[in-house]
Amino acid sequence: MDYHQKLEELSFFMTQQDINDGHKPGFAAAKFLCLPKDDPNKLAFMRIYCQILPGNPQKPNRELAAFKILKHLACPVVPQLLGYRGGTQGDNEIVPGGYEISIVWEKVPGEPPSQDYFWGLDEQQCCSIREELRQDYFVLDSRDQDI
Repeated sequence: MDYHQKLEELSFFMTQQDINDGHKPGFAAAKFLCLPKDDPNKLAFMRIYCQILPGNPQKPNRELAAFKILKHLACPVVPQLLGYRGGTQGDNEIVPGGYEISIVWEKVPGEPPSQDYFWGLDEQQCCSIREELRQDYFVLDSRDQDI
């Protein structure tokens, strides 16, 4: 990626008791707007997850799992997964040996609707959006895949 702009960042901390209770370890994530190397004329998003506390081994990343399934199903209503990489952090990183996952997907035209935007619509517009989502869900559900 030759260009990137950080769009958001979050940290999810866990207590030792949470980890003892079997929850996934704490992590930090950041989302970037970037240009993929293979097509610098197209914008993409990249999210990076890093484990930030020692603890249980990595559990499967649900966002990546969903992107893989939807790509396999050739789902026409979600952005295309462009690439991903999983690995472990190096000796000089936050949690040496902790997980690190990067996911890159295409940026589609428009902006995702926020909750404020959606709930600010009139009832007919909300119903129209729900119906579109319902139809897309049934198309995916009919393909007999566990999402």
